[in-house]
Parts: sequence; C-alpha cells; structure tokens
Amino acid sequence: DTPIHGVGQGGTASPAFWLLVSSIMFDCYQRSATGMTLQDPTRSINIRQWLEALVDDTSLFTNLPEETDLDKLVRTLETDAQEWERFLSASGGCLELSKCFYYVLSWTFTNQGTAIPMTLAEIEAITTPITLQEYDKSSPTSISMKPPQEAHKTLGVWKAMDGNVTKQV
Repeated sequence: DTPIHGVGQGGTASPAFWLLVSSIMFDCYQRSATGMTLQDPTRSINIRQWLEALVDDTSLFTNLPEETDLDKLVRTLETDAQEWERFLSASGGCLELSKCFYYVLSWTFTNQGTAIPMTLAEIEAITTPITLQEYDKSSPTSISMKPPQEAHKTLGVWKAMDGNVTKQV
C-alpha cells in the first residue's frame, strides 16, 4: 500500500545502490533527452549538459539554441521531464510532482543592447503549461512555472535564474 521507492533511506546498501542505478539512468537519459548546449560567441567552446543531480535534487536542462518559439522549448522540456519521470519509475523511484517546477528564460533587448529577462506573464501569454503523467496515476499533473526573478532553494543555496543573489545574501 505504501511503497518505499527503492532500498530505503538510511539503509546501508542505499548509497551503493543509488550510485549504480543513477549512473545507468543518467547515461540512458543523456541518450534520449534534448539537454542543453552552450557556446561561446566564436563557437569554439561547446558545453553539453542534461542534468544536475544529487540524491533526490535533480535539475533538468533543455534549450533549443537556434529556435525562437518558446512554446516549442516548453514542449521539449515537458518531453524531457516526462522521460526522467519514466526512468525514475523504472528504477523504483518517483517524482514528487508537488515539488516540481520549471523556469523559462528568454530575453528582450533594449535599444542599448541590454538583455532583460521576460516576465512570467509575457512567457505565459505565449506558452502552454507543462503537465506530467505519473506512472501510477490516471490523469496528468500541472507543473508550476516560476518567474526568473524568484529564487528557489536547492541543496541549501538560494538560486534565482536572473542571477540576483539577494535572497542568498
């Protein structure tokens, strides 16, 4: 009636089991997900990243460098997040969807060339919200989008996507 989702927190086998299972999941996810590519302006340095994970704190990354359609970006992120949910389910784990959220970062530029992150309202006006389907549920769950200016706590650090460190300080 109440699955423990894995070998159980605090079990002596938990760290080794998590390392074994998660490294396989990360490899599989990397092969199936879009991930994120970052390049310097000369395109001589390329960085690929799919996720950051430490035990049950996982951040997924998705970008479409040559794409300007934000809703397409959101749909791609939704597909990637659903894929991660499937890997967790297959491993005996699960996402706590009530704790899941996402950011969409897009910029507008002033006449002087200053980049300004779009507001949540601007992004919501042109995108459809993300929903995820848990393996054992009959209906999808809506995932909340946070504004880039709102910080979130991850592993003890407050991070805001717009780079503002006021909350951490």
